[in-house]
Amino acid sequence: MDYCNLIKEHYNGDFPTRKVFLDSCLPQKTFSLPKTILRYIWLNPKSRDGYLKLIKTCKYIFLKNPVLLIDAMEHSKDDCEGGRIMLEECLNLCNATLIPLNKIAAKFWLYDFLDIVETDKQKMDLFISKIFRCEIEVLQLPFSTLSFEHFKALCSKYVKRAKIGTVQYSDGSEVPIEKLVELLPNVDYLG
Repeated sequence: MDYCNLIKEHYNGDFPTRKVFLDSCLPQKTFSLPKTILRYIWLNPKSRDGYLKLIKTCKYIFLKNPVLLIDAMEHSKDDCEGGRIMLEECLNLCNATLIPLNKIAAKFWLYDFLDIVETDKQKMDLFISKIFRCEIEVLQLPFSTLSFEHFKALCSKYVKRAKIGTVQYSDGSEVPIEKLVELLPNVDYLG
């Protein structure tokens, strides 16, 4: 199923088909900068506001580096191949919509809130591989059992509040809480 058709019924307003979107994204202007500099700019955005301005100015840049800016996300394995995510704010959906993770080709720039309800290693590997940048402030993993590698991928200097379930090394032994706190240098609340 095409990603555009998947969310079309939940979108507030007109949502184009994939073909209409791609046709509208052809570069209609020439850029004054060399292509190598442009490529560096769209592959290495410094801030999410700057990236958002870039893709609003020229959809062609989004095609070259498709990154969804997501301020709130829930991830679970809910009987869906590849896991499911709830994207409400970033796509202006009219209600909470579960979208199969393997149907989304774009990478995720996560910020603000992430809740991982329940998952397994295979689905978590897919989710982690889709993360472009992680600037989460609230990290909720209360009922999850994560590997230490997955936990490290989700941690950042931005995390202020965290609820952590079980984190295990690859041999199955549990990671001590002290080791987890080291990865969260600015955390104010740990539950």
